Amino acid sequence: MQTIAITLITACLLLFSPGLAAASWEWVKVIDRGAFGLKTEKGPAVVTIKGRSFEAQLFWGDSPKAVRIKLSGTIEKGQIEAIETVLDTDMGPSTYTGIYIYKKLNIKTSQGTIIGREAITLSDGFNIIGIRRNIEK
Repeated sequence: MQTIAITLITACLLLFSPGLAAASWEWVKVIDRGAFGLKTEKGPAVVTIKGRSFEAQLFWGDSPKAVRIKLSGTIEKGQIEAIETVLDTDMGPSTYTGIYIYKKLNIKTSQGTIIGREAITLSDGFNIIGIRRNIEK
C-alpha cells in the first residue's frame, strides 16, 4: 500500500511540477528504509532511448559529473524493464519495471513555451525512481 502511494505521489510530482529545465533530464529516487522511513536522492540525468534499448545515468545532485546510478534495459510500447546499478556501494543490482509517458502541453513561461513533458517512473517494489524532462519550443 505504501509503495502504491509513493508511486502515485512521485508520478504526480514528475508530471505536474513546474520545472523549467531546457530539455535536460532530472531524477528523484525514493528509498524505502523500512523502520527508518523514506529517504530521497535527486540530481541531473542523461537518458538514451534507441529502438528497444533504454539507458540512463543518474548523477549526484551536488556533483553533476559523478554518476550515482546506472540503469540499463529495454523499452517496448512504453513499458520499461531495467537493471539498476548503484555505484560506489556494496549493493547488488536490482530489477526495476515501469513506464515511459509523453504528455503534450502548452505552458507559457518567461523563458519560452513548454510544449511537452517526458516522464519515466520505475519501481522495484520497494523503491521508486522518477526521471523527467520538459520539451521546450
